[in-house]
Order: sequence, then C-alpha cells, then structure tokens
Amino acid sequence: CRGRMPIAEPLFAWHGYYLVPNPTPVVGLAPSLVLVDQTHIPQAITPTRLHTIAQVAIEAPRFIVSLAEGGAGASIPQHAHIQVWDVGLPIEEVPASQMETWSEREGVAIRFFRQWAGAPVLVEGTDLEAVLGEVQAIVDQVHGMVDGRHSEGRPASVLARSYPDGRLRFYIWGWNTERPWDSADPRRQFL
Repeated sequence: CRGRMPIAEPLFAWHGYYLVPNPTPVVGLAPSLVLVDQTHIPQAITPTRLHTIAQVAIEAPRFIVSLAEGGAGASIPQHAHIQVWDVGLPIEEVPASQMETWSEREGVAIRFFRQWAGAPVLVEGTDLEAVLGEVQAIVDQVHGMVDGRHSEGRPASVLARSYPDGRLRFYIWGWNTERPWDSADPRRQFL
C-alpha cells in the first residue's frame, strides 16, 4: 500500500498501478521498476493481470515483464505487483528448434523446455487474445483449477516480452519438483 512502501522517490499512477523504482532489483544491477497495484490485494496471476503484463510488454518492448505468485518467487505475496526489468534473459536466446513444440497454429504456438529446471512452457504468437487464452489455460493447469476454484495446485510465475516482428512471448513456470514427466502432454507436469 502507498503508505507502507519502502520507496522515497515520487510515485506515478498508471492504469490502476503505481510505477516505482524497484528498491531491491531482482536481476543484478539492471534497471528495474515495479508496478504496484493501487488496491491491497494478494499477488496472483489473473486474466486482468495477464492483459496488463501484455500491455506493458507491448508498450515497452525493451523490458521483460514478470509476475511471480507467493511460493514461486514473489517478494511480497500479500500485495499485487509486477516486475519490469531492462535485461535480456538466457531463456530468450534459445531457438525454437531447440524447444519441443506441443501445439502450433496460426497466431499462436506452445513450446516447452524439457531440459530446463521446472520445464518452463513458452506461449508465443501474434494473436494477442489467442496467446493470453493459452497462457491462462496453462496457469489454470498449474493452479489445479477445478470448476473455477483452486484445488491442490501449485504457484506459477510468468515472464513476457514483445518483439519487433509483432510476436508476444510468455514463459510460464509451474513450481513442480517432479520432472521429467511421463506424459506426451507437457502440461501434465502441472497436474
């Protein structure tokens, strides 16, 4: 909440968030900002927040945008916030030929990194709504959603960046220690 933030710099309001410098940057010395929700609500990946993450990634393509839930790396799980970093990450350099493709159709592809810790899933494409729909479906699988409610699922993290060719990429980690999995469906890792 605004009165409890450990930041002395001025705050800027943006679409229901305060934009503030990150007092404890996550990725080394890279410039880092935080979008802090103006209302006091818990950290969670929701359809509205996924749209916000996509909007920030599209409007500021130089930055990678991230949200981690409690238990998946969130620094303050009791208050919604989105990290914005001016940095490139090694996972972004992996060519599609080194990923396993689970699904590919016009406007969206789902790939995964079986060899990486946590076996992250990549959803990428140029069709914003299709990309966001697939990301939300995977996050729901991570959460173990049953009839719209959390069951015994796991927390998740997402990273997003947009590219000059119009692609939007979301990387999703479901925090599951059981890997590799036996199913041909990479999303089974989260069940």
